[in-house]
Amino acid sequence: MEKINNTRIEWVDIAKGIAIILMVIGHEIPTGQMGYRFIFSFHMPLFFILSGFTSGAITSNKKFFVKLKNSFKKVWLLAVIVVFIYCLECLLFQPTFDLNTFVKQFILGIFWGCNKIPITNVTGTMWFMFAFFWSKLLYDLLQLWLPNVYNGIILLILASISFLFHKWLPQVIDLAPYGALFMWMGWLMRYKMPEFNQKVNKTNGVILGFIATYWIALVIVGIYVDMSIRKFPLFIVSILEAFAGTILICKLSSFGENKISTNWLKVIGRYTLPILCIHQLDLYWVIWSKYFSQWYLAVIMRLIVDMAIFLVYLYLYRCFIINKSKD
Repeated sequence: MEKINNTRIEWVDIAKGIAIILMVIGHEIPTGQMGYRFIFSFHMPLFFILSGFTSGAITSNKKFFVKLKNSFKKVWLLAVIVVFIYCLECLLFQPTFDLNTFVKQFILGIFWGCNKIPITNVTGTMWFMFAFFWSKLLYDLLQLWLPNVYNGIILLILASISFLFHKWLPQVIDLAPYGALFMWMGWLMRYKMPEFNQKVNKTNGVILGFIATYWIALVIVGIYVDMSIRKFPLFIVSILEAFAGTILICKLSSFGENKISTNWLKVIGRYTLPILCIHQLDLYWVIWSKYFSQWYLAVIMRLIVDMAIFLVYLYLYRCFIINKSKD
């Protein structure tokens, strides 16, 4: 999460907090159920969109390479480390996962950057981080060549090509046009939609009503995005659905600004990346998923476990990282 003018936007953190919690829930709800369709209609695109909303303009080669370097270390390399640890967990706790399998699955997991079953299934949620890295690189690179207002057309064309060919490319590079397009939509939301401009607090109820109707109608009929498996039904229809859902979640989140009752969501929203990694490494699929026959019990327990680990992480992070940086 980046900052604008060195200050955080509270509703952005709240929206991200909602989305990351729904991600945990969505991974346990049976595919196709109404709750599943609702969550997948926006939850991962929201992170790309809000990245575009909060990102600063790329105005020089120097700034581009600085951002690329930071993104490589904090996103791409972290994803590689998490996949390695997940493979290590499998090696330690799954009898059929021997050393040869460890090496093979790790290499294939990094090569594809996603679960390409039956070839590999160790990447898990890290597909998002690989996709985010390449999407951000593409989005920032285009800003060096053209004013960002025109880049939406280029990204739509690139996403159309990816949609038509529907080929899974190494490192989920085929998802980069979609992710970058969502980032551009975030830029559009920040600069071209008055209700998200901090200088204008009024909201056009008619427009939001239309957006809500569009979103809900598509969810009901079963149209939703699933980026991890390249599911973009009706292409631009489902892409706009994800944008519509994000807009409404963001507007809902704006009502929670400056309220103590939403502080926990703000904290979660500031640390979505660690939570994503915790979710991947919580040993659920390695050991304890087999003990839950009902999906709602798995949701409850996984939320409890992941949030408990997150609280430990947060305590250690504040004790050893933040406090030391102040000394």
